[in-house]
Amino acid sequence: MLLGEASAVHGAESCASVLLDEARSFPVGGNPRSVALGDFNGDGKMDLAVANLDRSNVSILIGVGDGTFRDAVNTPTLPHPRFVAAGDFNKDGKLDLAVANIDFNSVSILLGQGDGTFIRSATRIFDVDVHPVFIAVGDFNGDRCLDIAVANNGCAGCRIDGSVSILLGKGDGTFARAVDYPEGAHPVSLVVGDFNGDGAQDLAVANVLTVSVLLGRGDGTFTPGADYTTMLHPVSVASGDFNEDGKLDLAVANDTAGTVTLLRGQGDGSFLKSTSYKTGTLPVSVAVGDLNGDHHLDLVVADLGSEDIWILLGDGAGAFRPPVAEPVGAFPGFVLLDDVDGDTKPDVVVANENWDTVSVRLNTCPFAGVQLSIGFVAGKISLTWPHTSRFYEIETASSLNSPVVWQPIAQSPSLSQGQWQMLVAPVGPQGFFRLRRRSGD
Repeated sequence: MLLGEASAVHGAESCASVLLDEARSFPVGGNPRSVALGDFNGDGKMDLAVANLDRSNVSILIGVGDGTFRDAVNTPTLPHPRFVAAGDFNKDGKLDLAVANIDFNSVSILLGQGDGTFIRSATRIFDVDVHPVFIAVGDFNGDRCLDIAVANNGCAGCRIDGSVSILLGKGDGTFARAVDYPEGAHPVSLVVGDFNGDGAQDLAVANVLTVSVLLGRGDGTFTPGADYTTMLHPVSVASGDFNEDGKLDLAVANDTAGTVTLLRGQGDGSFLKSTSYKTGTLPVSVAVGDLNGDHHLDLVVADLGSEDIWILLGDGAGAFRPPVAEPVGAFPGFVLLDDVDGDTKPDVVVANENWDTVSVRLNTCPFAGVQLSIGFVAGKISLTWPHTSRFYEIETASSLNSPVVWQPIAQSPSLSQGQWQMLVAPVGPQGFFRLRRRSGD
């Protein structure tokens, strides 16, 4: 049995500017540094997991479904958790967490119980290189088990430059021994994407001095690509097709320069430096998504030197309007875009380091709905949706019984007869699919 699901939001096609509700803040632990979103208790509503650097815990905030959250419940970790990412690492249909332990040169896996709690006794720890600060999740060897890429910042005083660690998942919550790739000076952020169009997942890494590319071979190994200069001190990188030529581009936040730089993808794993935009005094995190429903990707930048985020609306040709500041909270150090109130529109979620809070600004722009169609082509499941709706991804689940875990399908759609199409091989006796507006990192 197959089921297609696409949430429709009725209203205007797009907004001339971004419309955000007032910021709502939710207390978490000390010095929150990153946020992961997912349905941790299986009720169909988005929850938050927050890594608190000054506490030995991750805060879990269960979503009510309207963009608000219950009081945080803290899950113990090793001291000074620097980053948290979510994924179903043991394939039991329940979301788990991967936590970067900056002082212990390791990543902890917290196995979810499907009710918003995590099994402390089952926590597993895997060694990586020196000072892990960022985690990205993907399937690097095509075995349908989630893998982890870790940016290790190294130690300037110890003359250790840092690296990227790759941990290949076994599908049972454990990982093979980390393989480290030397990657520039002090990696601080990375993003997963197919930058050369070969179907294998690649990595782009912000290294404080440059942005480096690791090209995936599709077997879990990587080959070094080129290094790209942006402006002074690149610290965050996100990807998206900003000029809509079918090739992934990069947006890089440069904190010392106070800018965001665009690197235009050539489709072969290489990039050309493009425009830079002034974005506050200390931009440290950048996220990508279509905020105003015009089918063009936009940028949101967290400015650690203020109480603001900066929004840059894209024109679809690779350029952006002048940045507009929106208040969130003191010292916003991490930003992501995702739908937290169930209306399919990307909302803004920010970790405020010095206020020990997470702020949420709900997107109030009325988007038009998008329809997902399902059929069969040559023994495969055909999933199609309109060509004008570019910034969506297909998620799949094997069951709709609670808890439901939707997982993104790790492949790119192609154009067919004026529509986006994805062909998926059937797995199991039944499958469920939904179309979801893609968020940016």
